[in-house]
Amino acid sequence: MRKIKNILLLAGGDSTRFWPLENKLFLSFLGKPLILYQIEELLKYGELVTVVANKSNATTVKRLVDNNNIESVQIIIQKDDYSGMAGA
Repeated sequence: MRKIKNILLLAGGDSTRFWPLENKLFLSFLGKPLILYQIEELLKYGELVTVVANKSNATTVKRLVDNNNIESVQIIIQKDDYSGMAGA
């Protein structure tokens, strides 16, 4: 199967609708944050996963990717801090 060159994963927004729980990207399911499940699954189909995140999420996503030795992930910080996914 031919892989897609680049898959875009939008991880912007502040998870305000998920309040009072933690940010939904980092919510643990079976011992692993949800964002890691998404990245790992997308890498099965793409050569590169580009994660677009707000400033506060980008640092945590980078740490998770680095700590889990996941390669082929690029993290881009959204330019402006607009509310919700529109900013991504």
